[in-house]
Amino acid sequence: MGFGKALKDLFVMPSDQHKVGKKTAGVATSQTPVAQLPPMYNNTEKQDTFSDSRIKFLNVSDGEMISQRCLIVHGHVEGATHGTIEVTNSASSFLPVPAIVSAGLFKATVRLDDGYNTLHFDFRDGGFSTTLNLVYIPPDPETPRIHLAIVLARDSKGTYDCPPDRAAHEPPSIERLVEKFRTAAYLWQAFTAEQMRRAGYGRRSFAFYEDMLPDTLGGTYKPLPTAVVHLVRSDLSKAELQDPDKAQQNPKAKDQGALYGIAIDAIRNYGGPFHNSVTGDIYVSALLADAHWRPDIKLLTGHAALGGCAGNLNLGIFGSHSCFAWPASLAEVEPAFMDTTPVDERYVRNDLGETNQNWEVVNVGIGAFMHETGHALKQPHRPYGVMLRSYTTLNRSFVSREPPNSKTGRQGPFPCRAKDECGWHPLDMVSFRFNPLFKFAGEPPTIPLDYDAHHTLYDPEAELDCYEISNNSVLLRSYSGISSMEVEIDGNSKGYALFVPPGGPFIEIVLDVQTLLPFVCESDARKALQSGKVNVGVCSGHNSTINGIASLFPDITGLFPAQPYQLFRSQLLGQKGGDKNGALFTQQLRSVTLFAGSFFDGIEFNFVDGTSAFVGHRGGDPHEINFDPDEYLVGLDVRAGYWIDAVGIITNKQRSPTIGGTGGSRHILIPPKGYTIAGVHGESLDWLYKVGIVYRPA
Repeated sequence: MGFGKALKDLFVMPSDQHKVGKKTAGVATSQTPVAQLPPMYNNTEKQDTFSDSRIKFLNVSDGEMISQRCLIVHGHVEGATHGTIEVTNSASSFLPVPAIVSAGLFKATVRLDDGYNTLHFDFRDGGFSTTLNLVYIPPDPETPRIHLAIVLARDSKGTYDCPPDRAAHEPPSIERLVEKFRTAAYLWQAFTAEQMRRAGYGRRSFAFYEDMLPDTLGGTYKPLPTAVVHLVRSDLSKAELQDPDKAQQNPKAKDQGALYGIAIDAIRNYGGPFHNSVTGDIYVSALLADAHWRPDIKLLTGHAALGGCAGNLNLGIFGSHSCFAWPASLAEVEPAFMDTTPVDERYVRNDLGETNQNWEVVNVGIGAFMHETGHALKQPHRPYGVMLRSYTTLNRSFVSREPPNSKTGRQGPFPCRAKDECGWHPLDMVSFRFNPLFKFAGEPPTIPLDYDAHHTLYDPEAELDCYEISNNSVLLRSYSGISSMEVEIDGNSKGYALFVPPGGPFIEIVLDVQTLLPFVCESDARKALQSGKVNVGVCSGHNSTINGIASLFPDITGLFPAQPYQLFRSQLLGQKGGDKNGALFTQQLRSVTLFAGSFFDGIEFNFVDGTSAFVGHRGGDPHEINFDPDEYLVGLDVRAGYWIDAVGIITNKQRSPTIGGTGGSRHILIPPKGYTIAGVHGESLDWLYKVGIVYRPA
């Protein structure tokens, strides 16, 4: 399927109409068919019906294989307007789960054991029942997962804010906090799997690192595989963590973001799976146990809602201030989302004035924490969805009815159908589709459509690289595959395209006005290329932003002597600036020497006439790669982040290992088809900070 066809079939746009492109000579040209606006979250009322009983299942079929521990089951009871379904399983591995029936509709969240599961659905008001047989297949052992951690002060007992009347029958202990956090995390998993299913990506979600522990999710405390929650101690005291000058919600705080760095330090110092020696991405959701509401000064202390990454540590953090209302097991999920107990601000926080009742506290607390975990999964803010603030209706994904709004008194939707739920944005979900955390057991990598032309260099970890091909167009390339593209102007999303099977992804896409026309108007396309943003998602999981074509490529005026041919440039890798230097290949190469110690220092190009040229400088240890008489340089294999971590070379006959460190992201710099490499340039001071290639028509 061609690139233009992929856009035509798979784009989504916030406006009502748009033009659709078709492939012509490698770029999309405008046509006039009109497509209708699809549902924001693919949450549709049209669902399949399974089961011969009066209890019908709407989103799962008997015998289905499931790839996540926690599952939301949607169903319908024929001829019933109200009542309660009770869900149990043959292994008795979870306590009975209640599910309210509203206008015949019910939703139940259940725990699955490894392997075969027989679930029993008993509609006691009508005196009939049915069973549902499912098979849970855990992820492959090597599949990365999310770690759960609770960060405590060095002198903390792990208690959390809780109204006295609730504390009397549910003491706010560290054990209870672990149970509530574990349950919230599995609700994120179940919610995400259902959203991915509706988007057409299969019922896929992230998993957690599990061990044989007393299972609190099902509420039986039997030894079963369940999520490990690490208790991580900070070097700081409770008083230091609750310092108003570190409170994110304090507009006068001296260091509003301090708790994120404190959490990073505590997690790194904990060691084990978080130690600095661990390679590859580490994903952590961390609950700050010592968040505390100060009614005397009306300030929430010890809390921050933040997510992002620090090196290979991808971290989302959130305070424990709303945990008093969270469910501690699946049997408590529905009661928690239906709890209309008023929030007593003498003891607990009414978060941002949005949560006057406990069920609203659950929505905002669990939902906002999921939002921060979304940042840890490398998702930015979106125009709608979980990565904006749609999680204020999170309850609708788990229960079939909603209490009246505590502020307006208005009744919510009845029943709560799929179309009423919140969801992840489609750009989040296409990113998840290719993220290794969301991989099915035994699933092979998704091969880009243009794989055959690039198969020798395909790399599932490769990031996006940009290449100049004219004043008004850029070649985008990622050897992992490009999965999405979004146009953003003045902070507003104007449209986007998804490149997913069977219409994608692609290793290469030409970015120009014609490419953007299928999902934005011409004026927005031109503005995006000049001064707006084009956000590009790649299958390795990262998002890259192009802030106008002109800003992409470095000025090389005066760096090289005039040549009888035009020189084109790749985007410079690395961010830290330094002294500019470059090497132009006017002779045949005899060898290339890479210099690296603790950092990557430089590249020496040695020519057959005995001369040499340098990018960076000598330092560390030399690693010389000799060339055969008929061998020539094709490109560079680079690891780069804030500076250049490592470099390898690619020739027509060999590919060297990368020399240097293991930090940064993978980039493979090779000129576009029809061009040949003409030189290398960069910036350096103490070591090599930036590097890129220059090339000319072949």
